[in-house]
Amino acid sequence: MDLMASGNATAFQKRFNYFKNTFFIEITGL
Repeated sequence: MDLMASGNATAFQKRFNYFKNTFFIEITGL
């Protein structure tokens, strides 16, 4: 899989950041 090498790198970054933010909110929400 060449997701990182292709133009999907930015999409992956956005998804990762979204997951990170959601996870952080879930932790602080407790």
